[in-house]
Amino acid sequence: MATQNSTVQAKIEPSDDAINRGINAFIADLPTATNYSKYLSDNHLSDADVHAMMALMLRRQNMQAYEASLITSPTYQVLARAITLSTPADAKSVFNQLKNGADFGKLAKAKSFESTSGAKGGDLGWLARGQYAQTGATGLSGLVDNWIFDPARKVDELSPILTENGTYHIVQIMGIDPSRDVDPATLKTLRDNALNDWLLFQKALPGVKITPIDQNMLLDSMNMPPGLPSSAPAAQPPGGGLPGGVPGQP
Repeated sequence: MATQNSTVQAKIEPSDDAINRGINAFIADLPTATNYSKYLSDNHLSDADVHAMMALMLRRQNMQAYEASLITSPTYQVLARAITLSTPADAKSVFNQLKNGADFGKLAKAKSFESTSGAKGGDLGWLARGQYAQTGATGLSGLVDNWIFDPARKVDELSPILTENGTYHIVQIMGIDPSRDVDPATLKTLRDNALNDWLLFQKALPGVKITPIDQNMLLDSMNMPPGLPSSAPAAQPPGGGLPGGVPGQP
C-alpha cells in the first residue's frame, strides 16, 4: 500500500465508516442467544481483532473489485503455442532441437503431453493476460503468463524452459494484437479471478517469496468455534427422521 498512489489507495483501503458498518451488520446477524461480548469471549477475540479482520476482508473485496475493473475488452492479446513436457531431460532435448531449427508444430504433436494443444501443434490460440493462468495452469501459477505478457516479447520469440506446477513448458509467440476483443464468457472468468490472478503474477516474479499459509492453524483449538461436537453425527437408519417415516423401515 505504501507505494500505491493516493487514488488507488482510496479505492482499496476501507474507511473507518465502512469497517464499522461491516461490524454492525455482523453483530446484527449473530444468533439471538449470543451478544457481541459473549461472541468475543467465546472465541478468545478482542474488539480490535474483529476490526482488523473486517478491515482485511473489506480490503480484499475492494482489491478484487479494483483489479476486475482494469480488465476490459478489447485488450492486449498474444497468439502463442506451447510444448509441455514431464521431465527436465525431455524439455532440454526438445529445446535444443528447436534452437537447431526443428519444426515446433511437429515436435508439439509428437512430444507434448498436453493433448488438446499438442494435437494442434501446440496452438494456444489468442490469450488475454490471466487466461493461461486459469486454463493451462489451472489457477495455480502465473509464471507462463508473466513470460508471455512481458512487454519485451516479440513475434517468433522462443521462451526458455519454464518450470511451472512440476511440468516444463516451451512457449513461442506467434502474434501480438494490442487491442483485440475478448468474448463475454472469457471476460467474466478473467474478472471473477482478477485478484487470484494478480497474486499468482506477483508470486511468479523473480526474487519474490510469499510465506505459505500455515494449514495447521485451521485445526488449532484456539481457532475453532466453541460448541462443535467431537465427532460427526451418527448415521440415520433408512427412513429414520423422515416425515411420516418409521425408523428402521423404508
